Amino acid sequence: ECYQRALEQDPAHGPSILALTEIYRARGDWGKAVRMMRAAEAASSSPAQKSRFLYEAGKTSLEQLEDTESALSLLFRCLEVDPDHQGAAEVLAELLYEHGELHRLGPVLEVLLRKTPRDDVPRLTELNHKLAAVAEANGDAQRALAAYRKALSLDGAHVPSLLGLAELAFAQGDHRQALDCYSRLGREVETLEPERQRVMLLHEGQAAIAAGDKTRARSALERGLNLYPGDAEILGVLSSLQLDDPERGFAFRLT
Repeated sequence: ECYQRALEQDPAHGPSILALTEIYRARGDWGKAVRMMRAAEAASSSPAQKSRFLYEAGKTSLEQLEDTESALSLLFRCLEVDPDHQGAAEVLAELLYEHGELHRLGPVLEVLLRKTPRDDVPRLTELNHKLAAVAEANGDAQRALAAYRKALSLDGAHVPSLLGLAELAFAQGDHRQALDCYSRLGREVETLEPERQRVMLLHEGQAAIAAGDKTRARSALERGLNLYPGDAEILGVLSSLQLDDPERGFAFRLT
């Protein structure tokens, strides 16, 4: 009660706000605890304290009140106060990804990239891959290409980045880049779900044709046809090769 009386006299009295916050947290009165943390942030002039209260209020809103919208608002406000607050960025990245808000995710991933130690290669690879996927989903192909390439410079065998770069390069008409990725993927293509595997083999064949490598094109397309007999798209591309090479086409029809 003495804390409440103190706040009646001075609504920004920091020590009373902090004391009441801890009391409400101990009681499990999370709504009041969040209100007190908001008040503590408003009363503070210290950026470090403000970011701390905003972060704790955001986490409490999310974990105890299951109020995602309030949590997002508080955590973004935390990043405004402290642009390098790793804790807020970690929670935001997970929330935004889960809710499909990819248009807001890029800057948050940039924070995590800045804060992740340079020797944590797996984490940096994963973050660059996510940044690439987000940029691609947001229509920023150049940024996506750069992020995929950065991920692969850290781990040249990172399958999700190879898949992403292969398909984006193909869509951009960079067939040699796409073929390089298909080569590095090797038999990993066979672990994909069926429709994606079909598309990858089709695209590898089309990229090889564009690059002038008809032998590789036939190999990829025939692999696709063995997996998906009668596939109209693969047969159509193979037919164009057969017209260019009647003897090869005749041999293929016999098989």
